Amino acid sequence: HKDVEAEPKYRFSFVIPTKNSAETLRYTLMTCMNQRWKGEYEILVSDNSTEGNDDIFHLCEELKEKDERIHYVRTPRPLVIGKSFEYAFLKARGEFVIPLGADDGALPWTLEALDVVLKDVPDEILMWTRGQYQWPDYGAGISDCLTFPCHISKGTYPTGYLDGEWFLNNILQVPQTMYGLPLLYINSGFRRSYMKTLLAKTGRLWDGPCQDIFIGIVNAIIHPQVCVVNYPLTLAGMAHCSTGAQYTRQLDTLEKVNARGRNKELGENSYIGGWSSSPIERLVPRITSDIGLCYNSLIRAVAKKLLAFEAVTQIFDMKKWYTDLYGLMHKREYIYERQVMEMRYAAKLNGEAFYQWFETEFWNELMRKEEDVPPQEDMDHVKNYQTHVKENGTVVLDASKYGVKNIYQATLLVEKISNY
Repeated sequence: HKDVEAEPKYRFSFVIPTKNSAETLRYTLMTCMNQRWKGEYEILVSDNSTEGNDDIFHLCEELKEKDERIHYVRTPRPLVIGKSFEYAFLKARGEFVIPLGADDGALPWTLEALDVVLKDVPDEILMWTRGQYQWPDYGAGISDCLTFPCHISKGTYPTGYLDGEWFLNNILQVPQTMYGLPLLYINSGFRRSYMKTLLAKTGRLWDGPCQDIFIGIVNAIIHPQVCVVNYPLTLAGMAHCSTGAQYTRQLDTLEKVNARGRNKELGENSYIGGWSSSPIERLVPRITSDIGLCYNSLIRAVAKKLLAFEAVTQIFDMKKWYTDLYGLMHKREYIYERQVMEMRYAAKLNGEAFYQWFETEFWNELMRKEEDVPPQEDMDHVKNYQTHVKENGTVVLDASKYGVKNIYQATLLVEKISNY
């Protein structure tokens, strides 16, 4: 409460919660330092690295000699990702907070545009258009892919509103649109006063199984309308080592299982600050994928009495959820058997009729032993996208053709090509 009530000291805060990511963080910080706007702002790095890893501290000390706006804090103990974000936001002292990941980037005009828009927009949260950059090591056939909108007149920042119900209907029908929610991460930011609103309306700050998707759903529920700036302000970066990239990759080797979010010395369970799931949340199994997290976040919103269960099920019934989650499971994954048992346990909690449906539709297929599949050639290095300009003005290109090797260089290329 002391941090929530603290008065702002700066116009803006770039806030970067991070863990063991000094290599990519360097270039994210460079994008924050390279701002046209010359008012007072801070670049807050909140370090949640494993014990003994001081790389981020040393990086910040190095860059602070060039830019005193870089502020460094360290979490008091290892935290799960949602609470790591919460801790970072609590320590920010900007009037308006712009959250970024340690492989993302702010475009050179981010603060310049926000300074203009916020003078006319009283809303506590604000969305904007963003681009996407896949770092050279990302793989999955899309390394070096840079996508950004390039159809808006320079220096004009058109704003409009989207209904909160529109966001919810989108993810209920097409869960892949979850990254278009007002996430308060990469594609949106908030005034510090919004933390008081969150506490008043939900009893919590950052919560749930996924800090960005859950808060995006919460924002869509408690805001009848969300203000959107139709102007690109940030680039979402995806490196091979990023949390999001690792979470969506198949765990088909023991090394990948051990590497996912695990502290080698203390083990995964040492990360403090999770959440206690309620009985209604146990109706939906936890399947390790972004779509699975979207469903878990929706049911969490129901459990918190922010969203009526009927509002969800009248559009999207539980059988459809299970069918989709089944489609996300892969028998070659090391955690497959655990997922099977979690799904069966959750199906039982949905009642006898539902459980019988589950047993009839899925159980035999889930338990059927898959024939050995010969190893396939690793095609991560093959780029399967085409460079082009879409009808809506969005540019898709191979950034490596322009000498781009990191998110900072990607922001400079966007600046050059777009002439914004």
